Amino acid sequence: MRNYQINQHLAKGLFYQRNVFMRKEIRVLIIVMCIASYHVVLKGQEKKNIEVGVKGGMNLSKANFSSSDGDLNYRPGYYVGGYIGIPLKNDLSINGEVLFIAKGWNIPEDSGNKNVSVTFNIIELPVLLKYAVSDKIKFMLGPSIGYKISSKRRPESEWKDNFEDLTLNVIGGAEYSISENIGVEIRYSQGIKALYNGLDFDEYGGMIENLSLKDGYMHSIELGLKYSF
Repeated sequence: MRNYQINQHLAKGLFYQRNVFMRKEIRVLIIVMCIASYHVVLKGQEKKNIEVGVKGGMNLSKANFSSSDGDLNYRPGYYVGGYIGIPLKNDLSINGEVLFIAKGWNIPEDSGNKNVSVTFNIIELPVLLKYAVSDKIKFMLGPSIGYKISSKRRPESEWKDNFEDLTLNVIGGAEYSISENIGVEIRYSQGIKALYNGLDFDEYGGMIENLSLKDGYMHSIELGLKYSF
């Protein structure tokens, strides 16, 4: 019994240290990105092609689980943030973004409750390569790393969030320029990192790897507006 308590305490400590490490890691990424963006803006003040602005819009998101794919529905959410676009060669440019995103999924019925919703609030850092096919239309593709800052289930219950804090997605989409400063974009984001981390506790409270628990991939469709200064 004593060994069980010790193992459980050690496992919880490992989880805590892991979460602290990921929080520090995402903070470092945000700071580095902000410093790099600021440096580029200062260096390129005379370059009219550098684009800085804000963006926001709506999304529809859903998670796919191997055990309950057919029981989940899309959930509406939103995103808002800022970006910097840096021109490369020819018609190519690279976009760095810092976004706050709310996304999740709906469950028609769960444990006797109907219309259950799960929402994650995530800070995401997409880095997208853009290719301009004309003065108005651009296509984009790239990775996005995110960190879940909070989660919520409605109606509220004793539900515990056992999902990963760190997210990794691939984003693809298109952008249309309405005017010199305003544009509209549509994007598809596909998670490539499992929502469940594949870790479990054994009968003695020790932490073990359980590959059957490594499951769940979220995807979303995003439609929004952008404004460049």
